[in-house]
Amino acid sequence: MAKIDDLKKSVSDMTDEELMEALKTIRSNRRIPAKKASGKRKTTKKSKSKTINVEGLASGLSPEVAAALLKELEGGNDES
Repeated sequence: MAKIDDLKKSVSDMTDEELMEALKTIRSNRRIPAKKASGKRKTTKKSKSKTINVEGLASGLSPEVAAALLKELEGGNDES
């Protein structure tokens, strides 16, 4: 079984060339951002406020339905 001591060489045991190479590697890793997994990202849906075009909605109504709607909006619906 591998031990932690076996994974990396100790800094005190490294030569000057190995230390410089390790330092360059560490510095270059800090400059380059790590790539994130693009497929596992959660996206939240943001609700967008929509502007309703009343004229566009009313233009598709038949004259009978438009008259009934107008009557209801004016408060003329006394069927209760």
